[in-house]
Amino acid sequence: MDPIVWPKTLLVPGTVKLALQNQSRGGGAGVAGVEQVVVSPSARWSIAFSGFAIRTREQVKAWRAIEAQADCRANALVVPAYDWARGPVRDQLAGGVSFGSGPFLPSTSSIATTAGAAINATALSVSWTGPGPEPGQHFSIGAQLYRVATLASTGANAATLTVRPWLRGPVGAGVALNFDDPVCLVRLAKDDGLALDLEKWRFASPSVEFLESL
Repeated sequence: MDPIVWPKTLLVPGTVKLALQNQSRGGGAGVAGVEQVVVSPSARWSIAFSGFAIRTREQVKAWRAIEAQADCRANALVVPAYDWARGPVRDQLAGGVSFGSGPFLPSTSSIATTAGAAINATALSVSWTGPGPEPGQHFSIGAQLYRVATLASTGANAATLTVRPWLRGPVGAGVALNFDDPVCLVRLAKDDGLALDLEKWRFASPSVEFLESL
């Protein structure tokens, strides 16, 4: 089954939490009370959406349809990071973009890799036309979500990005990075994660948690 695509303009959360779990490893404190902690390649995204305003029959039906299609945790979903207002293009726009309206403004930036990178790499060489990337922004390659940690310029409109989490797979040269509307492949964190409690049989303010599907 193809991944379920979250209807990002119909079911819009009021709050979005993007966090990396299982990113570090420690061996416990030694006799001197010092613990060595190292970064692990096993980190994965934990994504929480909350503060939905379910008010229409279309929203209720869409939510229930996604619940049925997900089959608890069996099937994967592609969910948006809801971060397009902070992408390279949107950062240049006075007033930004309403999350509820979606990223419908035409893109004026193109960011792509200039060299290949191996699985578990933490750096990408990129170049761009238009506004460039910045630390703290999110992008996706396919349906794999990444965050820019640092940027080191390597020339005009070119840089090396360090990213988290570590690359899920090898990346070739010339691969476009999706900063405009980054997404992540996930599964429900709990089997009943999409259960909907309707107030007066009509309204709901649900929340849902996902874990990255690796």
